Amino acid sequence: DVKIAQSLRSMGHIRYEQRMFDESLDFYQQELKIYEENHASNFENVALSCEYVGASLIQLEKYQEGLNYLFRALQIFEENPSSNCQNLTVCLCAIGNALLEQGDPNEALSYHQRALAIRQELYSSGKYDEAFDMYEQALVIYEKFCSSEDLELPTCLSNMASLINDQHKYDQALSFHYRALAIQEKHLQYSYTTVVNVLKDIGQIKVKQSNFDGAHDDFSRAVALLQQYDPLNHSQFVNDLEWIVSIWKNKQCYHRAIKYLQQCLHIKEASLSPENLSIATTLLDLAHVHRTRHEYQLSLI
Repeated sequence: DVKIAQSLRSMGHIRYEQRMFDESLDFYQQELKIYEENHASNFENVALSCEYVGASLIQLEKYQEGLNYLFRALQIFEENPSSNCQNLTVCLCAIGNALLEQGDPNEALSYHQRALAIRQELYSSGKYDEAFDMYEQALVIYEKFCSSEDLELPTCLSNMASLINDQHKYDQALSFHYRALAIQEKHLQYSYTTVVNVLKDIGQIKVKQSNFDGAHDDFSRAVALLQQYDPLNHSQFVNDLEWIVSIWKNKQCYHRAIKYLQQCLHIKEASLSPENLSIATTLLDLAHVHRTRHEYQLSLI
């Protein structure tokens, strides 16, 4: 029986790929009947069969009937946590896509967001391709239905950029960050913190690429935005300035590195207690740069 069901599933897949959905539906329904009647305890195959039946029905524009099967599959996956989480996310996305076809983008988005939440687990376990696929599906919905005021779209783009960056695909990551930045800059007054963070992410990628001039521009823009919108955010200021210090060190422009280190020191001394270790760290860094320039007397100050 199981072998017959597997053969029926294979034939259903072939017909589905050939867009012969009436025939794929027939094969999937036969497969489902075998599992329901003889192997009901094999919950994963029952759920998958329901999912395939639902997908074929939706392709035939029988949306409600198809959704009923997809919801049944979803219930089985959710009631059996030992099931493959990838199957669960595929089912959630299938429901989201079906709802989208029915003209219910808000409900569709909620299912894709549930899939994205599971994506975090896939991401943390190194399943980058599966995670990226889910982001792409969500991105299609965001681009089609989100208003220009909605920041869900740039958030999704930034998450995709971070995912790709972790795989060292820096040029591709930058392209997603720039798309996110272009949207966020239209609402700068309300999203300046996000813009600052994206600029930092872009700058850090450019440092990895040894594009120090480009990185300097990005961190300098981040500093300028902080000065304009959040001048009392001392820790963020120092963090961005320290990145600029590292850039000048990499370019061996030590006199410029000293200039920014002195700015860091001034901010820290004005905002932290004198015994704070962070002040000592900056002083040591200054001394090291002075020694690099053979300014031994200054390194002792």
